[in-house]
Amino acid sequence: MVRRSQRLQTSKLSVRPQRGKHRISSFTTVPPQEESARADSPVVDNNAAEVLAVEKMADYAPSPYLQFLEFDLLFHTFQYAAWALSEEEGLPNSTCLLGKSSTAWLLQTSRVCKSFAQPALAALYYKPTFASPSQARNLLSHLRSTQPHSPHSLVPLQMYRSWVKEISMPALSILAYKDSGHDPIDIDRLLEVAPMLRGLSFQALGDHPQNKQLAYNNSVKGRSKVYKQSSIEVLDSGGVRLKSFNWNYYFNRDQTWPWCSLLEIHSMAAFGRLEKVQVSWFNVFTKKVNRDKQATSLVNSLNFLPRLKDLTFTISQLDGDVHVLLNLSKPLEHLFIIDCDVDSASLAHYLAKHGHQLRSLTLNHNRSLNLGFLGGLATSCSNLEKLSMNMQYYGLLMSQHYPEPQFKQLLPEGVIPSWPSTLQRIELTYLRRCSQEAAKLLLGTLVDSARSLPYLRVIIIKASVDMDWRARVKLRDEWDRRLGKIFKRQAFALEPRARTITSGYTSDTRAFGPPTAHKRKHSQPELSVPSSGRRSKRLERNASLEVVAGSSVSRLAHVERADQVAGTPNEGDTRLFIQGKCHTVEFRIENLRPAETQYLEKDFLDDEVSGDEDWDGSDSPWDDSYAAYI
Repeated sequence: MVRRSQRLQTSKLSVRPQRGKHRISSFTTVPPQEESARADSPVVDNNAAEVLAVEKMADYAPSPYLQFLEFDLLFHTFQYAAWALSEEEGLPNSTCLLGKSSTAWLLQTSRVCKSFAQPALAALYYKPTFASPSQARNLLSHLRSTQPHSPHSLVPLQMYRSWVKEISMPALSILAYKDSGHDPIDIDRLLEVAPMLRGLSFQALGDHPQNKQLAYNNSVKGRSKVYKQSSIEVLDSGGVRLKSFNWNYYFNRDQTWPWCSLLEIHSMAAFGRLEKVQVSWFNVFTKKVNRDKQATSLVNSLNFLPRLKDLTFTISQLDGDVHVLLNLSKPLEHLFIIDCDVDSASLAHYLAKHGHQLRSLTLNHNRSLNLGFLGGLATSCSNLEKLSMNMQYYGLLMSQHYPEPQFKQLLPEGVIPSWPSTLQRIELTYLRRCSQEAAKLLLGTLVDSARSLPYLRVIIIKASVDMDWRARVKLRDEWDRRLGKIFKRQAFALEPRARTITSGYTSDTRAFGPPTAHKRKHSQPELSVPSSGRRSKRLERNASLEVVAGSSVSRLAHVERADQVAGTPNEGDTRLFIQGKCHTVEFRIENLRPAETQYLEKDFLDDEVSGDEDWDGSDSPWDDSYAAYI
């Protein structure tokens, strides 16, 4: 039976049943401007209990108007949350691929309400995940669908094409091999239906240093089907303007297309705006006769790009008669050299010529690279913010599990490390061939430069020092205490008068939305300030600051006091400067041989029996036809 109910008096939340085909929850919030229009609308008695329950919960956890936020804000929020879930699954940060849990979460979020559908699906389609060839086929059939738009659909089919911004796929399993009786996917057909594509990357099975042994065991069949001349023509004719691209020399034979025509390809409009380029397996499988020719073609094509800022070399041979680093003439902002045969002399030469704009420098798993380039780092890279180096190495053959470095000393004689004043993060892990004198020199220069490192926030140093265990323990304890005292940020206790006001704090003050007359009238808490006829506005403002949350002035005083303590020298040594701004200071000295696989305590703990071993947790609560390719 339907009756006319009284208007629900809630501060900012009014509840009504949500009807429609894509309904997820039974209720949704109503904007305040629509609340007055529905004052006399009929309400079903069956929903009265639920309405009153939601009204009662409004005083404890009022729901903000998330569905009225802009598309871009919701899109970036969902994208950030989905990538955080992928990191929990153990996926590498560099790929930013969506895992199984993040994909399921985005699908569920898109069904919460109509306003969440497009931002959540746009985050899902931004970089589609190709976990299997079937997903690639489903995505291709969905994007190439010509079915008319359904009036009950929340997202038009044409919008899915514009949402695809990056494509990263395992090339051989999708483009070269058959799967369940289906032919390999033609990459040209997929590129034709992605007009807003900004990044394209083809991955091999052994592109990561940890898995590069698999590259030698993989068949060479189908490698020529990855980079095709027709694909480049489709990108150029379709109006695509790429910003990131990956040249993987694992595919296609040496001195064939495209390796002999890189300069011609980079001169096309589709590649003219490239800002990020990754080069993998360069000159590893190339014959010695053709290495110099391919090096010249690569260097000329990279120097031709006017907007190049980010360059990555992975598992490549950069030395030779035509050295790649020595012939590069592009000032970069981000440089990644991972598992390449580069030495400190060539790296220091490049940094001295083109390192003035460099902001991040990552050097991981390079067997020939020591710390000799640190001598002129402060003058060469005056804008460097991040320095990362990992000396854990991986063998190319299955018999080489723990390859040794190819340098004799970690810090050559006569080299004194220098640190740029703009550094924010220093991460040096698994340092090898380090003597006691080199360790003291490295740490001593860092301590002496504390005054000139005001932006430093993270210090992570892990080394293996060649010395007996007693001296090693003494050295570790001494420098661990010294680094923590100089760089570690100290926590200060809050003042006793700091408190939080709870009286007068209602749902009106917590709810989001535009200010109204009702909100301005009742949302301001009454301040216990003595009334005075001649009280100035400045005193009233200061009194209000002291009441709310312990006052912002008190928190500002804590910050100023921390800065003053950070700048005071030690009483025993007038030359010692306490920087005191780093939230992470890790220093470890151990002589454990770095293995390719690090086992921790959690690897030896038994898992609790769940009681339902037959269920793998992969139940799908959504329709197979929803979101097309999942």
